[in-house]
Parts: sequence; structure tokens; C-alpha cells
Amino acid sequence: MTDSTASTSTRILEGASNVYLNNPTIIDNSRINNGDPGHRRSGLDKLLDHSMRDAFHDSSARWPLPRCQYDSRQELRMTVINWVTGTSKHIQEPLLWIYGPFGVGKTAIAQSCADTLVEMNKLGASLFFSRPNNRNNPYRVITSIVYQLALRSSSFGDILDREITKNPTLLTAIQPIQFQELLVKPLRELKSQGHAMESFVIILDGLDEVDGANAQCDIIDLVIESIQAQTTPFRWFILSRPEPHILRSMQSGEVSPLVHKFNLLPSSNQDPEILTFYTKELEKIGRKYHLPGSWCSEADIVVLANLADGLWVYVNTVTRFIGDPNSLGPATQLRLVLALADEAPQLTNPLAAMDLLYSFILRQIPSNIILTTRKILLLNKVFPPGFAAVNHSLELADVLGLSQADFNAACGFLQSVLYLQDNGGKGEDRSDQKGAVIQFYHASFMEYLEDRRRSPETFCIYSDCLEALQREIIQRIDEVHASSEGSLPVFKRRFPRSPANIDDPILEYYNLIVSLFGLCGRSNCNVSTPNAAALQNLQFSKIPRLLTQSRFAAISIDYRQFRENLPPEDRDSLFRRSRNPLRLFGKQPADVKLNWPFILGRGPNKLVCWEIGDKTVEIVPVCFILATMDRNIDNCLGREEAVKT
Repeated sequence: MTDSTASTSTRILEGASNVYLNNPTIIDNSRINNGDPGHRRSGLDKLLDHSMRDAFHDSSARWPLPRCQYDSRQELRMTVINWVTGTSKHIQEPLLWIYGPFGVGKTAIAQSCADTLVEMNKLGASLFFSRPNNRNNPYRVITSIVYQLALRSSSFGDILDREITKNPTLLTAIQPIQFQELLVKPLRELKSQGHAMESFVIILDGLDEVDGANAQCDIIDLVIESIQAQTTPFRWFILSRPEPHILRSMQSGEVSPLVHKFNLLPSSNQDPEILTFYTKELEKIGRKYHLPGSWCSEADIVVLANLADGLWVYVNTVTRFIGDPNSLGPATQLRLVLALADEAPQLTNPLAAMDLLYSFILRQIPSNIILTTRKILLLNKVFPPGFAAVNHSLELADVLGLSQADFNAACGFLQSVLYLQDNGGKGEDRSDQKGAVIQFYHASFMEYLEDRRRSPETFCIYSDCLEALQREIIQRIDEVHASSEGSLPVFKRRFPRSPANIDDPILEYYNLIVSLFGLCGRSNCNVSTPNAAALQNLQFSKIPRLLTQSRFAAISIDYRQFRENLPPEDRDSLFRRSRNPLRLFGKQPADVKLNWPFILGRGPNKLVCWEIGDKTVEIVPVCFILATMDRNIDNCLGREEAVKT
């Protein structure tokens, strides 16, 4: 779920009797009216709610903004500006594509160019995608672009406001329809009124981080089609890694003449801009800590530059590591990094250099804390900020049985690669955000932790960490079920609670269930045989009963992925299709896809899940479950199903 989804996800399901189980995507079925009941929100307000506001170039959620410091990349930035102003020989190419491997500074270039274009009054819209920070929803790309354009032209905004008020379904329409109805047609109407939109620049940074390769290509296709048909007046500036599918889209015969391509390669080891950056930044750190000038020599800076191997992400990560306030001091941190030079000659590619650095940073975490840190990062992966109903970091801490202080301490060792973004950001009202959220400086850190081939088992979040956290969540749910006789979940506290912690048993239980299905229903989240055995004994039938009074959003799970993650021998006994167990009562929820639901669990623990989409299942209302899952289950399922279970 993306950042802007949080603004609409107040998760109201008063007296909910249905729970959705689908991949960790929350399905928001509520229609919330904040403030005066008679007040109708304008079309532009709704448009903002369906945008990725945290991906805008000036969003505080991205603070500190990555920029080219100390006049670095000046020549390349001037190339971009000349392309914008028409003083470049590439003026006939309305799409500029800068591509390069991870860590070469593409986002810093895009941000610095965006800042310059704002000063020139040339920036129409910008989106800085980020996979680990959940700014990558393909269905909010067009809405985010047109919202920013509405801020540039009030006449364009008036047209959008009218069209969205008249037809709110445009906000959830497929991309081609959104592009046509929210961009092309309003631009055409604006032109007919004699107020044609200027030839603004639209920046899309990190296109490869948008969710889904097909979605990335669809965005390129929409842009190219609009250029070819001349339905939009814009110049498009796209930055990405050179993924094969993006290369194919950009280099096809009819597209290539429209695209000015620039291959951004890693800098040389002795790049003067990297040397200057290290020198200036370490001087600032030295002044901050009142260190003598000799604490970092020119020779040390040369070693640091060699270690970076031309990757700016390496340079920035090392600088943050040396200046980490939660350490023994910059001088000690510097010596630790310089010691990596002994291992550097064995490295053969930039990926290995970053892996070595990330492994080194993780080794600084005490052995009694590292597993907790990995659990936090894994849970954050399957329980992103958009899921949070009240406060994201506090809810993560509650699921893990941690105090907020312990949670912050476990994250504190990683300040060179991530930070906690507080609610409110840099003075901005960010009421749509759910408390402090984990923000990553670069996507490569989580890519390292998720790749079993690159990270050792002691660091990978999908190894023993996944199995341990699955087991822990199952055990906590079992404890709640054993203690809860009525319709409210009962918790046995396992750590002192501070007044700041969430104290809502329904929310705590809800988050445990969301976490369980996230940890078992996402790709790469395989369930071990021992954990599958624990799931066999889990009282799934109690879930809807204990969520009867839930006011939060529905829970969903991708049933295909869930089954695939289970050991083959456990799939049919844990999650299988069945004949309608309520057919003798003539009952079936409305809007179900088939009259053949899924059965989750076995024996008296079974729960009925109805298929309502290609991947989505729905649990039947609580009253039906209570009537069938206890004394009547064998009769309702029929002899074949009863024997099987």
C-alpha cells in the first residue's frame, strides 16, 4: 500500500462480520466523511487522496532530499537543462532517459534538476518512486501527475475537479482510461478555451521500482503514445536501472528516435567529485565533534574513494556510518571502514562492494539484538505503513512484543541505511502518516537482505528469521485464543507497557492476524514443515469471532501464493477448495465468484473462505461460521470432506 492510501484508510468496519484474506494489500471498503457530515469533498481533494504525495519532489517524507552536493554532476545537469530549454541538439527528442546501475546517483541528479526546474518555472510534475518505502503503486501514477499539474494551472484544476466530482470512478480506473480522461481530454478542453498548458517537464525517477514489470512498460507505452499522437505538450524525463524490459521498450524501432538516452556509469575510483564530497563531509563531521584536523588524512580519503568504486550510494552510506551519533565516535567508525580495504581486492563487481559494506554494517549490531532487528525489517516488509490503523512503529513493536524503546534501539544500529520518519516530518502536517515509519535511504539495502544468494543466513530476512517470526506469531495467536472465551481478544502482557504504546486488544489481535497472513502469504515467505504443523492446530474459526467488533479495514491474502508457500504435503489439509458447507441452509454471501469456497484449517478449527476475485477470498459472516463450524460442520461439508479432514 502506498503512502497516500493511508489518508483514506481510517479502517472503519463497525461491527464487522466479514474479514478478507488476500496478500498484504489492505482493501479499503469504507467511505469516510471527515468533518461536517454535510460537507462534500471536492474532486481535487479526492484526487490528492488517490495520489502518492510522499513521492513528490518536495515531500518531507523523503527528507533528507538526495541532491548533488558541492556542484557535483554539473555537466550532466546542464545537459538536462539544455534539453529542457531547447538549446540542446536533442530538442526533437521529447523523452530523456537516463539509465544506469544501482547507486550511481540517478535520484540525486533527478532531485537537483527538479529543484532547478522549479526555479525556472518549468517543472510540471515529479514522482520519485521507492520500492522499500512503498512509493511504487502503479495505479497512482497518473493521478499523482495530474494533481501536480492542477497546482500549476488553476483552469486545468477546475476541469479535473468537475470531471472527478461527476465521475469519481475515474480515480480507480485503469491507467489508459485515467490518462485519457484525466490528462488528455482536460488538456484538449483547456486548449479550446485558449489556455493551452505550457510545455512543462514531468520527472519519473526510479521507474524500475514501480510495482510490476508490466506496469513499468505500460507507463512507458502511455508516454510514447501521447508523444506520437501529440496529445500532451510535455517533455518527459525518466530515470531507471537498465532492466531488460525497460531497455526493450525504449529501444524499439519506432520509439528510439523519440528518446534521448544517456548511460550513467559508475565514476572512476579517483573521481574528483567523490574526493571533494568525502573531504567536505568529513570536515563537517570533524567540526561537529571538535576533532583535530589529523583525525582523517588525505590518504584516508583516497582509500575511502577506492572502496566506493564509483558508487555514490556507497559514498553516502559510509559518510552516514562515520557520522553515526550512536557509536564510539567518528574516528573509530572511520578506522572500521578503512579496515575493509583488506577485503576489497577480492571483490570483482560493484554489487559485491555494496554487499561487503552492508554486511559490515550489520556485523556492528550486537549478536543478542541482530535477530530482533531482522524481524523488524521483515515485518516492516509484509506490514508496510499503509496497514497501520493508529501508529505504524508502535503497532510493529506490539506485534513483536517489544517496548517502543527496544524497537528504537534495534533500529538505531542502522542509521547509515535507514531512519525513522516521525509523524509531522519537517514541520509539515502529516496526519495521513501513521506515526513514525521506517524509511530507507536506498533500495539496495533491502534488496541485499532479501536475496539469499547475496546475504548470509545470519542476515537474510527470509532464512531462519522468517521461520522464527512465523512461529512466534502463531504462538502469540494461540495464546490469545486460549485466553479468549468471549468476542473480545484477551492478551497476557509480556513486557511493561508505556502510556505511549497502543492499548487496544482488538487492534493488537487484528495486527497479529495481518502479520500472520503477510508472513505466510507473500512471495519468498515459505512455511516450514514445523510451522505448517502449528498452523494445522491454529483455531482459524476464532478469527472472525474475535474481530466481530473490529473497526479496521478488511484483511486480505493471495490464496494461490499462500498455498504455494505451504509444504506440498500440507496444502490440501490446510487450504483447499470445498463444496459449499452452507448449501443445506441455502446460504451464501453476496458477490462471491463461485459456489465452491476454500476451507482454511481442519477439524473444528476450520473456516470458510469465499473467492471474490482472481486471488481474493472472503470469510463468511460470523453468524454463519458459528452455526456451521462447530456442531454442523461435518454434515455441511458432506461425507467426502468430513472423511478428508
